[in-house]
Amino acid sequence: MGNKYLLVACCLWALTCTLLPSFSYGLMRIDLKKRTLDLESLQAARMVREKLKSSRPVLGANDQYTAKSTDDAIVPLKNYLDAQYYGEIGIGTP
Repeated sequence: MGNKYLLVACCLWALTCTLLPSFSYGLMRIDLKKRTLDLESLQAARMVREKLKSSRPVLGANDQYTAKSTDDAIVPLKNYLDAQYYGEIGIGTP
């Protein structure tokens, strides 16, 4: 008896998913570009990683990254050298 209700629920769910359209208004595709990995950039990434591992954060050390108001959100990049794929975005028009 329980399997009958489960089957009906699955059929209704599948029917609902196929009949309801999915819209992608407001979504924007950003082309990804692949950065070439050379020996120098890999060594630089390792050096930065080791430097970050050796330095432990101290209480209040990241005060420069705190937001000035509630509207600002600043996120510092810590290790961007390991990124092989990236997307270029532009803000506004010149």
